[in-house]
Parts: sequence; C-alpha cells; structure tokens
Amino acid sequence: MKKFIHFLVVFGIGMLITILLYPHARSLVLQFYRWTTSYDLIFRGKYIISFEPVMYFSGFGIYFLVTALDTMYMELKESITRIFLGCLAIIFFTLFICLIDVNVKVRQCITCPDTVRYIQPQRINHALILSVAALLASSTHVIRLVHRWISIRRSQEVNL
Repeated sequence: MKKFIHFLVVFGIGMLITILLYPHARSLVLQFYRWTTSYDLIFRGKYIISFEPVMYFSGFGIYFLVTALDTMYMELKESITRIFLGCLAIIFFTLFICLIDVNVKVRQCITCPDTVRYIQPQRINHALILSVAALLASSTHVIRLVHRWISIRRSQEVNL
C-alpha cells in the first residue's frame, strides 16, 4: 500500500510538472517545426489555448511513473544519469516526430509560392506529439524493467 501511494504521488508530480511546462513544450514543438523546414513553414493566426487532451498529461505521468520504477533501487548518480538520458530521449523523439509530420505537411503543398507553407498553429497537435514522445522515451525504461524482472525470475529458478 505504501508503494502504491508513492507511485501515485510520483504520477501526480509528473502531471503537475507537465502542466507547468506545457507552454514551453508547445513553443519547442513549433520551433522544431520551423527548424526542420529551414524556416519554410510560417505560422499564421493566433494560437487559441484550449483544454488539451488528458492523454498528454497522462502520457507524461506514465513516463514519470516508469522512470521512478526504473530508478527506485539505483544509486543517486546513476538515477540522475538515467533521468537526464530520458529527458534527452523525449527531446529526440519530439524532434523526430516533428520532422516526419512537417515533411508530410510541406509535401502536401505543391502550389505554395516560393515553397513556403503557411499554416495555423491549431493545425499542429502538440499534445499528441509530446505524449507519443514521452511514451516512446519511457519504452527504454520499460525494456530495462522487463530485463531486470526476467533476470530476477531466472535467478530464483536457479536457486530452487
């Protein structure tokens, strides 16, 4: 019961951090869109902030939960290293997803003047991009957890 409450608190902290960092993450996604097209993508119109899907917040909550599970029995230095590498993985996967999506959007516009594509910021699903990036980054921790669980099971079978 104590571990369940601990992981529930970690999940809540992950969601809180996600809520606080959402404006910065949204601007990072827009910047990745501009950067991957060599600034051939121009955003027109105002961005209307609306309620983002729960999937975005829960995706990062799951990431924090899996990271806490993975780093629970590690030393502090190794835990900080894994958390840092996980953050880099989120940034890498966000960049990768933006690169794929923006190339699809730019290729759709054949008749655009000077190959510049104008798009409204609402047409980009920030929440989906960021939550998929967080879930892909948590897959590295899940693989490590499964590997650890299998090695523990094998060592228990050998001891019997």
